[in-house]
Amino acid sequence: MLKSIFALSRITLWSLLFAGVVLAQQRSRVLPIHLAMQVSDLSPTQGPIAGETIVTISGTGLTGAAISLDGQAVSPLSQSDTSITLRMAAHDNGYVVIAVTAADGTVAYYRYLYVPPRLDEIPPGYITTIAGVGNFKGDFGPALAATIDPNNLGFDPQGNLYIGEPTFNEVSRITPDGVIERFAGTGETPVDQLPCCGNGGPATRGQISFPRGVAVDAAGNVYIPDANHRIRRVDARTRVITTIGGTGAAGFSGDGGQATAARINQPTYLAVSGSALFFLDFSNSRIRRIGADGRISTVAGTGVRGFSGDGGPATAAMFDTTADPDAGGLAMDSGGNLFFIDTGNGRIRRIDAQTGIITTFSTIDTTNHPKAIAVDRDGNVYVFVSPIVLKMSPSGTLLKSWGNRPGGFSPDGTSLDQLHFGWDVKGMTFDAAGNLVYADNIVGRVRRLNFSTNTVETIGGDAPATIGEEGAAIGAALNLSNGDIALTHSRDLLIADGRVRRVNSAGTITTIAGHALGISNGNNVPALSANLGALALFVGPTDEIDTVSFNGYPYHIDAQGIARMLAGRSCGYSGDGGPATSAELCQPWDIQRDRDGNAFIADSNNNRIRRVDARTGTITTVAGSGPTNGFENYYPGNGSFCGDGGLAVNACLRTPYSIAFDADDNLFVSDSFNRRIRRIDRLSGIITTFVQTLNTVSTIRFDRDGYLYANYRDRVVRFDRNGTLQIVAGTAGQVGFNGDGGPAIQATLNHGYGQSSGIAVNDAGDVFFVDNGNRRVRVVRAGALQR
Repeated sequence: MLKSIFALSRITLWSLLFAGVVLAQQRSRVLPIHLAMQVSDLSPTQGPIAGETIVTISGTGLTGAAISLDGQAVSPLSQSDTSITLRMAAHDNGYVVIAVTAADGTVAYYRYLYVPPRLDEIPPGYITTIAGVGNFKGDFGPALAATIDPNNLGFDPQGNLYIGEPTFNEVSRITPDGVIERFAGTGETPVDQLPCCGNGGPATRGQISFPRGVAVDAAGNVYIPDANHRIRRVDARTRVITTIGGTGAAGFSGDGGQATAARINQPTYLAVSGSALFFLDFSNSRIRRIGADGRISTVAGTGVRGFSGDGGPATAAMFDTTADPDAGGLAMDSGGNLFFIDTGNGRIRRIDAQTGIITTFSTIDTTNHPKAIAVDRDGNVYVFVSPIVLKMSPSGTLLKSWGNRPGGFSPDGTSLDQLHFGWDVKGMTFDAAGNLVYADNIVGRVRRLNFSTNTVETIGGDAPATIGEEGAAIGAALNLSNGDIALTHSRDLLIADGRVRRVNSAGTITTIAGHALGISNGNNVPALSANLGALALFVGPTDEIDTVSFNGYPYHIDAQGIARMLAGRSCGYSGDGGPATSAELCQPWDIQRDRDGNAFIADSNNNRIRRVDARTGTITTVAGSGPTNGFENYYPGNGSFCGDGGLAVNACLRTPYSIAFDADDNLFVSDSFNRRIRRIDRLSGIITTFVQTLNTVSTIRFDRDGYLYANYRDRVVRFDRNGTLQIVAGTAGQVGFNGDGGPAIQATLNHGYGQSSGIAVNDAGDVFFVDNGNRRVRVVRAGALQR
């Protein structure tokens, strides 16, 4: 999914903002006891997406106050000492932040919610949103009230903190006075394009894909790794974004030439030394350098994964960071020596700035997810080995450690010797005072080890609170980078966004299972206390729930709300013929049950479908013969296509993301990268191709009339029994967000990375689907298509 840098605590701050009550913040070091401006109310706090709502801000001392919406100045309709009125323009559904700034720098913040039409207000075939506020995360307001996905971190000379936020596809900035803003990226899942993604324009309009890292040079220029195989730079003075490395095509080429003509492959982490930028060219198993002259070179790695080379030139050495793109990290000391985590080999390695010689600086425990590394001004090296931060001297001697087992969450003010880190710290850096600042990703905060007070405090992030945790679903923040939906027998909608959320007929959302800071991999525990990481959903006859999780475990949640694991984990393939709880799976993406209650699992990165017997708990493979893809190796993956007309267990699948049963209990498989939906006959076990598709298909689900619905990247479609395709929503070739309140086939959607984009159809024929790149659940009213 924190000691305040404001005068108010995080809890008080959140409760004030969420209730719509103003926070007064002084943009200086001292808050005066009496503020000249006092803001008491904003009314109304929501209005339709069509706009034209007149909003009144009430208070005293409002004469001359400046008004902005999401950081952009606006002119009020009227303004006096006691009130300001605004006419709200049309806007997509979700929140905007209204800031009222007095002449002395005092700022008051409000959230205003744009509301789309209700389902019963739109004609047949029209579309609207029923849950989610899109990519709103609290930008342009107090950082302590924002929802963040912190990865790598960096400070500029002015004390601004930059945060790579991959699931939001943006880089955020927290200013010294505690305001968070979107610094680079649009906040939407990018669509790669030429000319590239906003080059030459404002950084906030430049598209960025999954930026795990960030680095800042001495002049304040910000560097960003773009997962679309580019390195981006934001100029400190103009805030203009450009590409300084990579063509956007995956590959390896270009050493010795201009970096903009070179091919790179999924850059992840960065480090700056003087005018040179270093980056981990993840899929190429190399560390590369872009110099002040714009030329690119390799400084470490041969392109072959392994271990070798200590004592020799780093360019002839092998290392292994490719097991997990989120692992690893680069750091530079003041002498320009480069340190990096060689994850697969359990080492921190060092490249000498003068000689280019690589050595092992320290060995580390790879079973505990080493992920973040930083070097302080004295050359001491810090590394996170879950859930501990280790401090080593420049010679590699262990000096100190922080953190206690197990990983977890400690409130602000906890002494450092009592501290619990979350198990997924992904970035570390140092502030101007030399305090360690870290990105506690699983907790959802950026925090600081304040060495002068010996306590932990928060700089940004409000977790475990969530925007719209309970209340109207249309005002809730949803983590739908990947997620499924399902309908209960009482017609409530369930949403998997890491947790399981329920939306009832009144449009109210509650959490019924899962907790971001709960028991990791909990078995036989209350579902509300388990860290489920819920992805897929299946609802049984008594509203019991099955899900598969981000951490790889399939779970069953019974009618009493107890969660238990259905099968084992590990990214491997084993266990057939034995108990499922002892078997290995590799990143399963779907789970469904047949009419007899047997659980079927899309074991995606094993290119197989597995079956767990309802009576015995024994696991077997029912479709697919491999090979295994390996962890995070979805595309292009290792699978192939074969087997039509034969037994499904002998067939070749290529990353099957989803499964569904028809009314006769025949099993359908989304054979995603073979661009097919395949059918396995219930009685014979023979596999055939039901339909060949032009696009990769993620989630598939049947309605009661036997139509099969599927999510493409840019559309929702329906197949009849003959495989004839009909468009339900979306415009071919267009990706984005618009169209609520209008015809669904004219709307634009964004199914993001296409691994899990849930879909469900109720008895009336209304089609609900996860528009996951837009972090919303949308619905098309029945009646446009014949049933």
